[in-house]
Amino acid sequence: MIGAEVELGDKAVSSGWADVSKQKLDEWKKIGLELRDELEKVTQEVMSVEYGRLMRKRLALRRTIPTDESEYFRPLLDLMESHKLDFHSTFRTLCSFKPSVIHASNPTAEDATQPPASLLDTFITRLLASTPEPDRLDQAKATSEWREWLEKYARRIENERDDWVEAVDSVAGDMDAHIDRQRELAAKSANPRFVLRQWVLEEVIKKVENDTDSGKRVLAKVMHMACNPFGPWGAEQDERRMEELNAEEKEERRYCGLGEKKMLGFQCSCSS
Repeated sequence: MIGAEVELGDKAVSSGWADVSKQKLDEWKKIGLELRDELEKVTQEVMSVEYGRLMRKRLALRRTIPTDESEYFRPLLDLMESHKLDFHSTFRTLCSFKPSVIHASNPTAEDATQPPASLLDTFITRLLASTPEPDRLDQAKATSEWREWLEKYARRIENERDDWVEAVDSVAGDMDAHIDRQRELAAKSANPRFVLRQWVLEEVIKKVENDTDSGKRVLAKVMHMACNPFGPWGAEQDERRMEELNAEEKEERRYCGLGEKKMLGFQCSCSS
């Protein structure tokens, strides 16, 4: 096909383009093989640029730096793999990260005899909560490694502060708070709160099979969440405990979770 497009003056082939002699197909193949290395190079470059754009969108970063992959993206993914953290949950939690937590302490520590936990450590605890195997997690090691990455991430965010300053005259109050809010909204528009996981699908199937009427309600709810995955489902960031939520909020929050460990990697059949 590449050879045929070259012969057409680098234009896309049309329907029936391959209905030619074997000799012509062989000629096109030869041309295509001669261009293979160039094609692979161009493909890798285009994919790399797009990958970087999407990762910066997830992390609410506006500037393109050549070392983004080696300094931020790859180390972040390595941390998630090393500590077995859920991909989507980790990115969604990072949406609310603010550089100010690096040096701040938590003033609400319950035990006044102990030094207050830093807000950074509290935030890292939230990140590590997305592992399905908490008993196997080396908390001290994970905290140390995440602290190092987050400190670097915070410096990057602060260096981009001017890129987020818009309509300064119309902003009332703390400019830093305004920028934090804009960054959080941007990040949340790229990282879903709800992911249609296999355990949710399996549960919906069973509910519909067992009780059509109630099952349809659950199905409609899950479909609505799947069509609006970036919303703050389950009273996201609400400090209330699970038992303090209403029935619908509890259901939403549960559907935004990882589900039981035994369901990890589970796949519904094609007929499902």
